[in-house]
Order: sequence, then C-alpha cells, then structure tokens
Amino acid sequence: MKSSYDWPAAAEPPALELGEIHLWRVKVPDEGNVPTDWLGFLTAEERDRVARKRIPVDARRTLTSRACLRLLLGMYVGRSPEQIALEATPEGKPILRGQGEPDRIEFNVSHSAEWVILGFSRGPALGLDVECHRELEFDDLVTGFFSPIERKAWASLPLTNRCEAFFAAWTRKEAYLKALGVGLAKSLDSFSVSLGAGSSGKLVWCADHPRAPQTWHFVSIDPAPGYAGALALDYSSKTLRTFSFHAPGG
Repeated sequence: MKSSYDWPAAAEPPALELGEIHLWRVKVPDEGNVPTDWLGFLTAEERDRVARKRIPVDARRTLTSRACLRLLLGMYVGRSPEQIALEATPEGKPILRGQGEPDRIEFNVSHSAEWVILGFSRGPALGLDVECHRELEFDDLVTGFFSPIERKAWASLPLTNRCEAFFAAWTRKEAYLKALGVGLAKSLDSFSVSLGAGSSGKLVWCADHPRAPQTWHFVSIDPAPGYAGALALDYSSKTLRTFSFHAPGG
C-alpha cells in the first residue's frame, strides 16, 4: 500500500478515489477554543451524550469526534453537517443513511486523550483504533483477553518492550473488530494478531474465518508521540493518505 504519514493540514478533503483510504487527525480543542457551531451539527441524542460527560475534556472529545465526522462526511458527499443522517447495521456499526452501493462511503472513528482519528474509504471496509500509551495491568489484560498464540508471544517479550507491544496488539484487535462491524460479539481471544510494533502488522489466526489472515492486514498509525494506532484493511485498499483537519471555525 502506498502511504503518506506527514499529516499535512487541510480544511477540506480531496476526492476520495476507489481503493483509497483517507485518515484525518483532529486535536481536541482546549476549553474556550471549541468552535461555537459544532454543537449545532449534532442530533439531540448526540448533544445529550456530550452533556452527560462529567469531565470537561471527555465532553470536548466526544463533541470533536461527532462534529468532525459530520463535517468531513458532509464534504465527501456534498451535504451540510446537519444533513448527515447516520444509522446502524443490525450489528451496531454506524453507516451513512441512504447511500447507493457505487458511492458508498465507509468510515470509522476512534479517539484517546488529545486526539481524534477519522478514517474514510470508498468501498473497502476499514476499522480504526487509537490509544494513548499509559500504565495498565498488562499481564492481567493479556491473560484475560488475548489468545493462546498471543499469550505465548507476550511471554517471550523483554519487559522493556511490553508497553509498546501491548498497545500495538490491542489497537490491531480493536481495529479488526470495528472493521468487521461485530463489536464485542466476537471474542478478543478468537483471533490472533502480531505483537511487534512497527509500520505494519499481521492477522495471524482467526477461529471462525481460517482464510482471514490472507485477506486482512494492519497498518500502524502514529498520530502523535506517545500514541499507538492501527488501521485494519482488506487487501483491496491501495493507497493511504493522512491529513490534519483544520475544521471551519476551528
């Protein structure tokens, strides 16, 4: 896959070609710097979701992810943010309502700490996950959620590499579930990913889809120092382009 990782600033997207992936990063604005029109882009349900966040930065992060999704989707399909109507598949994956198959836009969103990452493609399914590095009970999480293959690989890692390796694997696993659109209906230990950090990763094994490792792969995404991210893609995706979103009013 051809790729670009310099995250150039852009206020609107270029044309999204078939087989192309666009990734956007957006920094959660500080208090007092949130564009005044963002809240108006949201549905009543989404505004209520923002209002229920008790910690201000959590509310701003949720608002950023929902408003920028509507802004960018609107630019891709030629609608205003307020005209973007979302619905969910029976499995719960968000989709854009009323799209025909030839023009279908796939999208996915993830956020952690200061950054929101949004991904778009025309056709191929994709899944995204991003995590800020932090101290966790890594051994407990690996024991509770990783597959036997992953647990064996984990046990062989030097202690100094384990934080980076954990987040590389965790984001790949979450991204794969999001690409499939199944959420936690599929157990995290029913498939295995490579643990090594780097520019790419592999789907090693999948219990219910033995051929999945031949059709899916991962691209590691680093939106900023101290973060890990993964993009899950099928092999029909040809080009990845990355941007930093300078939202109107931002």
